[in-house]
Amino acid sequence: MDDVVPTVDLIRTKEYSNISKITDRDHLTDENWHKWKDHMKQVFNNCNISGYVTGMVKRLNKDNNIAGACNWDKNDS
Repeated sequence: MDDVVPTVDLIRTKEYSNISKITDRDHLTDENWHKWKDHMKQVFNNCNISGYVTGMVKRLNKDNNIAGACNWDKNDS
């Protein structure tokens, strides 16, 4: 049997380590919703994970593509 190439690549989170750190002043509060939302959208876009957040990137069937489904699970988390 040929090796199946995953159709979902694993996102290397270490490349985005400085983006993923959120300081205390950037935590969501009742007063900063709009600014926080815009900041989170920017982080998601910069990390190439917007499709996971919005549901546009669908999870693969593990029976058909184990590696791709596992990559999807890691990316989604």
